[in-house]
Amino acid sequence: LVLSEKTVKKSFDGSVTRVDMHGNIEIRQGAKYIPFFPIGIYTDENRKDWSIYKKMGFNLNMWASNVPSVRKSKEYGLYSMMQIVQYIVPVDEEWIPQDPKKKIEHLHKTLQSIKKEALWNDLLFYYVDNEFYHIEKPFKQVIDIVRHEDENAHPIYMLSGAYGLARMYNDYIDLTGTYVAEDGYERPIIETFEVLNHTPNQKQPVVFAQINRGVGKNFKAVVFGAIAKGAKGIGFWRDGGSAGKIEERPVFKQLPKIAKEIAQMMPLIRSSTTTQWKVESDHEKLIIGTRMVKNEGYLIIANPERKKTSVHIKLKDFPYHPKRVEDYFSHQVFGDVNNYIVTLTINPYDAMVVKLTK
Repeated sequence: LVLSEKTVKKSFDGSVTRVDMHGNIEIRQGAKYIPFFPIGIYTDENRKDWSIYKKMGFNLNMWASNVPSVRKSKEYGLYSMMQIVQYIVPVDEEWIPQDPKKKIEHLHKTLQSIKKEALWNDLLFYYVDNEFYHIEKPFKQVIDIVRHEDENAHPIYMLSGAYGLARMYNDYIDLTGTYVAEDGYERPIIETFEVLNHTPNQKQPVVFAQINRGVGKNFKAVVFGAIAKGAKGIGFWRDGGSAGKIEERPVFKQLPKIAKEIAQMMPLIRSSTTTQWKVESDHEKLIIGTRMVKNEGYLIIANPERKKTSVHIKLKDFPYHPKRVEDYFSHQVFGDVNNYIVTLTINPYDAMVVKLTK
């Protein structure tokens, strides 16, 4: 995959949520801002008890389309992302009024209610799910209203199904993301995330990697593969509905450990995906990312294949002579490094993070 140089991205300095030009997120807690990696779930609104989400490792409701949903998210220890696409496109009259004037009144009242109910700091983003429309008058009107009511507190996120068109929305949206696993397929499509991140004149930071049902056992490899290529957050669609109960799917058992590993990886996640050194692999299906933190090199490696894989990774222009390969999480020494070639074996549907020690 040959990519162009990245266009310089814009940042968002909000009073609740901040996003830097690299896509790193910080959220307000008291008088301070803390680093935050969103692990979002499209919740099942018919599920009465949402405690399962926090226990699994989710920290964000990706689809809070009204005040009760934001309220319920807070009750169960989740932050919220408020969906606003229902104000832009036609929806069921039973959901919100379809008369243009009443619809806009409904949007004003919803935003004002979030402020009055002290939910302001539990809402982190607004969400535009863009797969089927273009910039038209209703879109501009809704974005203007949200900007006015919000008073620069929360950024607007757009999920870009047609990721090559995301730059059309540079002046309207603060951050973006796209699919890294298609609905119904286990194989990742991480390259869409990379292309979006390197699209010329694409000025929104590329943050969210969207993962859909059907990824199955490949969830970990897809998540780590996306992080390897620069993801600063993930969204998982979904619990309930046509996807079925989340506790009956592989992600239920995988995510608790993955969420803890993501927390440990934050120094790598927040560092640049661009290093002065590069890698060459003899296994093209592996997804590999490089990091440099405090003058030490790291590899994030994901194996989305159904079989165990041995790989030789050649380090090009590496700044020091690595002597050992160390697991980032356990600090266990494993694998070989000889003449700047790292030899590893990685299990199917698995991922690893390694430190190249001096």
